Amino acid sequence: METEESIGDDHPGVSVPAPVLLAIAFSLGVLLQHFMRTAPVPRPLRILVGFPFQLGAMVTNVWAALLFWRFKTSFIPNRGSRNLIIRGPFRFTRNPVYIALTVLYIGMALCTGYLWSLLFLPPALILIRYYVIGREEEYLERRFGEAYREYKTQVRRWV
Repeated sequence: METEESIGDDHPGVSVPAPVLLAIAFSLGVLLQHFMRTAPVPRPLRILVGFPFQLGAMVTNVWAALLFWRFKTSFIPNRGSRNLIIRGPFRFTRNPVYIALTVLYIGMALCTGYLWSLLFLPPALILIRYYVIGREEEYLERRFGEAYREYKTQVRRWV
């Protein structure tokens, strides 16, 4: 059985996790919103459209977090992984957490009316794809070898 020490030095090397990158992007949108207002969207409509996005994202992230806990592996991208998870939402996409965070971001932008935040989402996703996911995929291939390569052939990165 592996200990934290045996996998502690072996990790993807992600020092700025995706939620931080998304929070920075959203904050830039909030800041821009204060200088360049968008046309107001009625609050009931914002909630009606944005809340289902947020709810779906939260359910997906809780589901993924429970799987990480069940398989005794880290949810945090700068820590090593003990197990390759290919169940639950990971059967449909290799990155359900990042998809859920993206959907949560959209839902928050819609619910709050900070629509300028949507402008900063694509650059944040590009950073996440190459800086976070790229490093994680290299790490997982190094860590799990053929099992991860086979998983990559069966499950798409996105949806």
